[in-house]
Amino acid sequence: FSTEARAAFVGWVREVYENWFVYQYDGENNESDSATYQAFWLPDGFSETSSPDLYEQEVTVYENADGALLIFGYSKSAGAVDLYVSRDDAIIKPATVCGNSAELYLHSEEDHFNNLVWTDNSSGLIFWIVANLDEQSLLQIAESVTQIK
Repeated sequence: FSTEARAAFVGWVREVYENWFVYQYDGENNESDSATYQAFWLPDGFSETSSPDLYEQEVTVYENADGALLIFGYSKSAGAVDLYVSRDDAIIKPATVCGNSAELYLHSEEDHFNNLVWTDNSSGLIFWIVANLDEQSLLQIAESVTQIK
């Protein structure tokens, strides 16, 4: 057993379970990160409607006047939560967010939400955006995410 080899495989892993992609952390759970992150760019008309208190994750829900939703979330620590993304007819595209690997899950049907998932290499946290927005808007929101404390 090599600790160096093991370290190379520690991190977020995407697996397939039934009709879902499941992101799980392969490694020891880290302490909760007290850092707070915020998306500073949102499409016109979106404003925060709620920020539910969820175990080991931060989630902020935004809505526009037409009732369209945008959800931004992230884990407070590596390994404390699993993230599920629907596989239903998703076109998966690799992307990059602030130099970190990301996956875009795009749906052609208007009633399906698109997803952007990325991990931050420096903190080990996983981030996600769920919205019925195009690829460019999802990436612009992600690129605006900044640690605020």
